[in-house]
Amino acid sequence: MSSHAIGQVEVSHELNGNEWIFPCRAWLGELGPPQRSLSPCLAPHLRELPKPNKPLQIVTAAQAYPHPDKVQAGFRASVKRQGGHAGEDAYFVFTRSENCKTHAMGVADGVYMWRESGIDAGEFSRELVMSAFDAVRDGTTDVLQIFRSAAERVRSRSMKGSSTFIVITIDPEEGRLSSANLGDSGFLLLGNNPDSGTIEVKFKTPQQEHEFGFPYQLGHQANSDSPEDAQLAAVPVTTGDILVVGSDGLFDNLPDTDLIGVLEEVRGNYPHRNQAMASALARAIAAAAFHSSMNKSKATPYSRAATEAFDMVYSGGKRDDITVIVALLN
Repeated sequence: MSSHAIGQVEVSHELNGNEWIFPCRAWLGELGPPQRSLSPCLAPHLRELPKPNKPLQIVTAAQAYPHPDKVQAGFRASVKRQGGHAGEDAYFVFTRSENCKTHAMGVADGVYMWRESGIDAGEFSRELVMSAFDAVRDGTTDVLQIFRSAAERVRSRSMKGSSTFIVITIDPEEGRLSSANLGDSGFLLLGNNPDSGTIEVKFKTPQQEHEFGFPYQLGHQANSDSPEDAQLAAVPVTTGDILVVGSDGLFDNLPDTDLIGVLEEVRGNYPHRNQAMASALARAIAAAAFHSSMNKSKATPYSRAATEAFDMVYSGGKRDDITVIVALLN
């Protein structure tokens, strides 16, 4: 069996000329896994964006809510600039430093059902994000290597439980976002439409599930998934973009159109794209997702997916831990 180092896979449509690029940057074969899940870059014209004249300035903020039942049981969220947690959700944010010129962030969503076996999956997810933060702080910039390093440290410490996991890096000098995503957390990259001036979706990560309600996840169990199963993506970013990262508690409950509506409403109250705006956006998006999760009649991404999976009509949101990170690219 031979091995091949593959930088990317390019696909073009014979009839309409559309093109897609699937970043890989990995060995396949004897020196690596036999297969890898890839996510495409966005439209070709976005790949041709010039490098920023100056390094991008990135302003971040986060918000997190535990599941309402956990709040009643005494759980509280911890929301800090470099990281935090709510229930089994956990996140980290790394701002570039002298040792590492890369910005990074990530979200891990531990599986609550482990509590039935006496296991706190929140410890598993918190260890993942802390390990990723440490890897970036120590100078690691490759997004998959950060992901692998965090997974290996959790495994080496014999942590019990399982968790979805997404890691994102942003190179402010190259204007490039890279991600490794395993499971149903994800991110939404938004930018201004040059013609209308409205916000539009530039890229969204697909959810990665074995079946409905069973996302890919790292874990101590024999049938857990591995870092090599993570979907990789590389997307150009530029001044004016807004990045929204979240757990499934966000994306299961808030349709993209609703999220954009929140962004449009909030940013109109802030003349400057600063920390105050980022914080207001994170709070407003998390609150909107929470209210949607409590609405039993609202059409949500979760209710639509459940309707399709079970061939029955479902409505309403999904009560869950909710984590939101907002990054403004200036």
